[in-house]
Amino acid sequence: MGKKQEDTANVSSTSTKKEILDAYNQLREQLETRAAGELRPEIDKESRRKKEVTGLADDLSVTKISSSIDGLKLEISSSLSQIAAKMEEAVGKYIKTKEAI
Repeated sequence: MGKKQEDTANVSSTSTKKEILDAYNQLREQLETRAAGELRPEIDKESRRKKEVTGLADDLSVTKISSSIDGLKLEISSSLSQIAAKMEEAVGKYIKTKEAI
């Protein structure tokens, strides 16, 4: 790392384009490395949060779907019971009407 600093310190207005470009690339690599190191905890924290949220959403989805299906089963059962009662009533009326004739 000391050598990189020495190289960049030697860049002046009389340096060649190649020397300036090399110094620029070295500094850019240093900054990218430093930035990656500084952002790493934030990236890890964000990825953990995303995993937690997706896991929670998956659990809620399964639970909600299951409870919705159970609710539909109850509604269908109730509706079928009402239909059966109405049919028995209608059959009873039909039998009474048939006997009356």
